[in-house]
Amino acid sequence: MVRADGEQRLISKARRRAFDTYLRFGHKIDPLATTDGEYKEVGLGQEPVVAKTRFYVWRTVGDDRVRPKHEAREGRIFARNDPPDGGPPGTERNCRCWAESYFGDPGIADELQPLRHVRQVAATGTELWSSIESLSRPDGSLAESFVALRDGTRIQSKFWRTLVSRTITLAGGGKVRIDREAGRQQVYLGNESEPLFRSAWTLGGPRVTHAQRRMAFMGDADTLLEPDFRPDRVDPFRDPNPQILSPNPMLDLFGAGGGLDLLGAAFLALHMAQQEAPASQGMAEDERSVISFRAWSASGERNALPLLVDSLTEERLRQSCKYLPDAQRWTDEAAQLLSQERWTMSAQTWGTKVHLAVKNMVEDLRKNSAEADKILRAELSMTIDEERVPYGTSGSTRLDILEDRKGDMGAVCVYDIKTSNYGLTAARVKKIADLVREHFDAKMFFVIELRPSR
Repeated sequence: MVRADGEQRLISKARRRAFDTYLRFGHKIDPLATTDGEYKEVGLGQEPVVAKTRFYVWRTVGDDRVRPKHEAREGRIFARNDPPDGGPPGTERNCRCWAESYFGDPGIADELQPLRHVRQVAATGTELWSSIESLSRPDGSLAESFVALRDGTRIQSKFWRTLVSRTITLAGGGKVRIDREAGRQQVYLGNESEPLFRSAWTLGGPRVTHAQRRMAFMGDADTLLEPDFRPDRVDPFRDPNPQILSPNPMLDLFGAGGGLDLLGAAFLALHMAQQEAPASQGMAEDERSVISFRAWSASGERNALPLLVDSLTEERLRQSCKYLPDAQRWTDEAAQLLSQERWTMSAQTWGTKVHLAVKNMVEDLRKNSAEADKILRAELSMTIDEERVPYGTSGSTRLDILEDRKGDMGAVCVYDIKTSNYGLTAARVKKIADLVREHFDAKMFFVIELRPSR
């Protein structure tokens, strides 16, 4: 069987680690075998199970409401089976801390750990990926993964301590690298050594914390270094001499087929991998994938730039999208109510009924809550020229649930409900971005994909 270069590199690394372990300790292992000695070459249409990491790093939101004892734990490593006094992050009442996965064992160097190789091949033809390769440590935490999507895109990820580095190579050859650590991301185009921009998830949602001069057209100067960003907090990407850059459009770099298209496609590909194969991306069970965008204008043209694609806990997302738990609950309840009828109708008809049931739940809430009536909309059909048009109007796009939080968080949240195996597409994301930018004047907005969880 012929393997892609990336896949072969993973296997070769596993073999090298196994050989090193044998030389050091005299334990002979098969790096491509599972615990029962059988090779993992599977095609069951289900993702291989990867154990939750044994260790985590305590993270806080970094404001003056954080408990002193929790502030003292910021950045410290804890074992999941040995929590500190008061329990793990989020246990104590009103605690907004969270656990950031730590990949590996802080007491054992990666070079001393044999890696286990697992390969999965998609079987049903409905998956958005065609194969998944992964290398995991003895504790089950990921060391590397290689995901091949059906459109030819490949995502190579490395997981080490708190650093997650992903290289997305698109089918056309374009390459984007996204490094994430401590809630901060650095985005690189191609093989450039300087990041195009840095972004972080703050109390006010995602923000650009620094950018190259050619990215300064994204908006006002304060876009590049937000006032609520706290550089005194833990920030491995902190620039020792941060600068606020003045607008200087360079649209030739981001014209048709340029950097903007490349970034959008890469971010969407990573989002698909996080949605469809979360374990391959090192995601915890309570995390979900989200894409955030920043609207900008230049030379009379308006567009939207993806700032951040990340896996975030629901608690952190609720800081910007308050109705996320409700939206997920409505989706689950609608699917459950219609579950007995599902076998009698086509997938399209069933999906339409689920969407309608969700709309009715949203409207019921709006009737009984002044707050919900002000900021929630469901089954909103729009065109670029008109904010509201009848469903099915030519050229229209339907937004499943929209939460307008510009008044307090400065953001708009779009919940996109999916009932089939197919996820967000680039065309769908662009339509959502265009409509939100045009009709809601939102500088910041999120696209969150929802699926029935049962």
